[in-house]
Amino acid sequence: MLVEKSAGLEAQFLDEHYKAAGAVVVDKTELFERSDILLKVRPPLVGQEAELVKEGGTLISFLQAAQNKPIVEALAARKATVFAMEQIPRISRAQVFDALRYAAPRRWAPPIADCGPRTSSMA
Repeated sequence: MLVEKSAGLEAQFLDEHYKAAGAVVVDKTELFERSDILLKVRPPLVGQEAELVKEGGTLISFLQAAQNKPIVEALAARKATVFAMEQIPRISRAQVFDALRYAAPRRWAPPIADCGPRTSSMA
């Protein structure tokens, strides 16, 4: 797993934390060049990031597509598959995927933890 250098600073996650968990910390250019699937909290910036998404790559992000037509067009030009987190249904069956439920108070750690396998010892 690749993580952009200093990506977690605002949430008080240091690069060393990601390295200790087994991630490789790289600069933004290398991240976009090497990633087939990108997870991003904020939408990619037009003219800086959207055009760097790998052709045919996948982006999972808060996108606000209706308000960000230039971003959608840039990603479409890259033939990217895009998952807009704010568009995931907010129904009881999908609550583990409800990013809005987790966004502010828990600083994104719980959705990542919820992706793990369930065992009989886990509630």
